[in-house]
Amino acid sequence: MKRIILGLSIILLLTGCNSNNKPINKKRPIKEENIKEEYIDNNKMPIAFYQDKELIKEYQTNLKSGIDIGIFQIYPSQVQTLSYTGKYADSFYSQWTNIDPNHKIRIGYNLSYSLEDGTSISHNILSVSDTMKYEGYIATYLYDDYENRNSNWYSHLEETDVNDNTFFTSIKLFPQGGIGDVNSKILLTVFTYDTDDDFDEITKEYRGGSKYTITICDKNKTCDK
Repeated sequence: MKRIILGLSIILLLTGCNSNNKPINKKRPIKEENIKEEYIDNNKMPIAFYQDKELIKEYQTNLKSGIDIGIFQIYPSQVQTLSYTGKYADSFYSQWTNIDPNHKIRIGYNLSYSLEDGTSISHNILSVSDTMKYEGYIATYLYDDYENRNSNWYSHLEETDVNDNTFFTSIKLFPQGGIGDVNSKILLTVFTYDTDDDFDEITKEYRGGSKYTITICDKNKTCDK
């Protein structure tokens, strides 16, 4: 019995030494890396604000609660002067569908301004449901001039009016009770987008190149700032 026990002890001892000298190779766990795809903007739609076929860059007014700032109309171009003949709505549709025949590109707006208390507001408007988010300062209304091209008068869009063929061709800005707290120029931006990746994942701000911004100022308050 002693010889057997001794033999086993030697085997265990040799095994232990061998394991210490030559550790078993274990596969290291593969570290998963989040590979972020590079953002590529394939949207080539030109867009800008126009008034009487002329490109708008700045708009001066007297900001007063209850009185429209204005209705701002867009067109798929950025030339200084539009040269189309006939109705605006028909020309808009023709120009748009030349670039986007299947109407996959959408129209959005952004209003940005600051308040007396230092608050900065950036108001994205992608749908009718977004229009009243900051109505205490500036309410917004969307219009589809093409859908109403044969109407003498028409109202702003309601949620039930919107479908896959709707164009947000115009936006109205309507200041309300808190307009006196606005202490900066107002930046109104129109942009077009085709997929969700046109918006920053964190800030939700538009990051594409199809956009145009005008400056709106209050003659009595912010035009000189």
